[in-house]
Amino acid sequence: MGSIGSDRPVVYWTDEDFASELKPLRALQLVDPNRRNCTLKPQKSSNVPPQNKCQKCPQAYKAWPVRNSGPKDATTVVLPLYFEEATQISKLKIVQLTNPSLLKVELLAWPLTLDKKGAPVWTVRGKPVYEAVGGEDTTPCRQELPIPVPDRTSGIKLRVKAGGSQQSLSPRLKKTAVSGVLLTFKKPKRARQAAFVGSVTFEGRVLYPTLDVYGRWKPKK
Repeated sequence: MGSIGSDRPVVYWTDEDFASELKPLRALQLVDPNRRNCTLKPQKSSNVPPQNKCQKCPQAYKAWPVRNSGPKDATTVVLPLYFEEATQISKLKIVQLTNPSLLKVELLAWPLTLDKKGAPVWTVRGKPVYEAVGGEDTTPCRQELPIPVPDRTSGIKLRVKAGGSQQSLSPRLKKTAVSGVLLTFKKPKRARQAAFVGSVTFEGRVLYPTLDVYGRWKPKK
């Protein structure tokens, strides 16, 4: 997976310079496979913190404009998360640690294309798979927000024939394959009011995988 880097608009965690592109509170925190989980600080009166206590974490993503993330005068902040290989998504799970403000989630068509300067050219596939009711995110802090993707949209039940490749997907597979997702957050007036995103996880499958990195995420039988 990948996202916005410190010096480049698209960085994948398999890149050799990933560690140098990784910064606290930036987008790449969400795709770092070696990231430490955010943990709550216990209250003085108890060693067990409450489930929905809002706390910040340096290993989270802060939904606030930075370099390569769009104009600073925008009313929203868009977080792209990219897949290095053609992927079909059946569900997303998002956890916000503070100030939940997710407005919508969109799928990006496969393949992801870059312009001459290396900036991504986003092609949104279909309608959003999630939109906040009334334009307001009412999800409690630290509560997992599950976002199922309909089978017809995800293509998860389509047959994948042996011997194919990501460069020659069948029309039906190419129509449902994605190169990533766009998460749009409401931009607050002040940086301290920005949402802190603890995690974004996915369920689905990679079509004709070529990278030897997926072993740790295989379902246990």
